[in-house]
Amino acid sequence: DAALQLRVADSTHVLANDYELRFDGTSYTLDRLDSDGTRTPAGGSPLSDISNLDFDGLNLQVTSGSMQPGDRFLLQPVATAAQSMRSVLHDGNQIAAASPVTATFGVANKGTASLLLLSAVSPNVDASLLPSNLTFDVPLNDGTGRVPYNVLNADGSATSGLWTPGSPIVLNGYALQMDGAPKTGDTLDVRAGVIGGNNGNALAFAQLAAAPVVGATVSAAGVPVAGRSITDAYASALSTIAVRVQSARTGADTSAAFASAAESARSDKAGVNLDEEASKLIQFQQSYQASAKVLQVAQALFDTLLRIGSG
Repeated sequence: DAALQLRVADSTHVLANDYELRFDGTSYTLDRLDSDGTRTPAGGSPLSDISNLDFDGLNLQVTSGSMQPGDRFLLQPVATAAQSMRSVLHDGNQIAAASPVTATFGVANKGTASLLLLSAVSPNVDASLLPSNLTFDVPLNDGTGRVPYNVLNADGSATSGLWTPGSPIVLNGYALQMDGAPKTGDTLDVRAGVIGGNNGNALAFAQLAAAPVVGATVSAAGVPVAGRSITDAYASALSTIAVRVQSARTGADTSAAFASAAESARSDKAGVNLDEEASKLIQFQQSYQASAKVLQVAQALFDTLLRIGSG
């Protein structure tokens, strides 16, 4: 009576595979079912506990009941994904292109830091913490370019962290990406609401075109590897289909040529050529006529000899 719950924990590592979970009474076996029919162990199979299991970007939990020896479950994380897709927006004016948060650099800043992208990464941005003021400190002297920063929130709470160039600063449900480098004492204010035509959500959505969300793979060590972007995956799918179609056509043409050659060879050995048969009939007819002529001559000669003998 076991009831399982399967959910996506990290979409960048989800594979386009089904899985089979089996219980033999002692341990659990989780197999990844590949498209060619082969099975490969997943999640460190065999397993002794599946109460809260993470594998291939998925999370599996037993919500109630228990499994008995011989029980099997087919897990299909993406097989029916397209069936649930539907259009929910028909008016472009309803697109939430603006980000719920905005950022402004201090006018007295001396660094070259500029805002590259500010986007919400969680629907639960706590407005009570905004505005938040970020103050940058002296960069670390470790060759990494990391810069310490301190955050003072509207409710008086404070946090700190390290900003690594090229990586976002994630705070309170939003992600802040910067270009350039801040100087010591530079500030950045993050506030709630839309100011001056902010289009952070639209920019974040556009970045999905380059996000590695499709075609995740598994390394030789069994570790999931993030896949390719939607654009690259679509181009790869078209190329793969085209190659397979061309290969099928080439194989069909080759098979047809072999079949034609085999039929010709069979006809040469077992077939009937009407012209050849007609010529043989004429040959047999002439041979019969020649034999009859020989018999006629022999009969005439025999009759002549009998008359001479009787005379």
